[in-house]
Amino acid sequence: MMKKLCLVVAIVALGNLAASATDINFSLDTFCDTFQLTLTGTPKVYLDGVHTTCPGLPNVLVGGFLHTIPGMGAVLDLSDPTFGYTEMSPYGWEFITNADTRQPCVWASYLYYPGTPNVLYETGTCTYFTDVDARPNVSSLRPAFKDPAVN
Repeated sequence: MMKKLCLVVAIVALGNLAASATDINFSLDTFCDTFQLTLTGTPKVYLDGVHTTCPGLPNVLVGGFLHTIPGMGAVLDLSDPTFGYTEMSPYGWEFITNADTRQPCVWASYLYYPGTPNVLYETGTCTYFTDVDARPNVSSLRPAFKDPAVN
């Protein structure tokens, strides 16, 4: 009897975990980067997913959390190791976007150089999408982390 009760509790817990997940997908306007993210937890504060970069570059796992910034409200705060993978550099890349998908999508990225605070790198607008097959065609655009002067 106890085993059955434990099994039922485990199934209900797994069902609640799956039901509590929220997918948030967006592409960066004028860049080839897209993000497919899942917000989970109780409360929903844990963020993980994939940063899909441009053709020929690797997709990168990202993670972060939902929090608030005074004056801005709820934001998604991602840690992205793209520079380490593609540029063979020890730079951290922090990516922040608004969390309310009913609002216009905006973003900012910050680089962390060893020994310095985060530096604002780039900002822009983005586009939310729900169907991965219907995401905007961004294949001809440059990655957000590439300086246009270097390309």
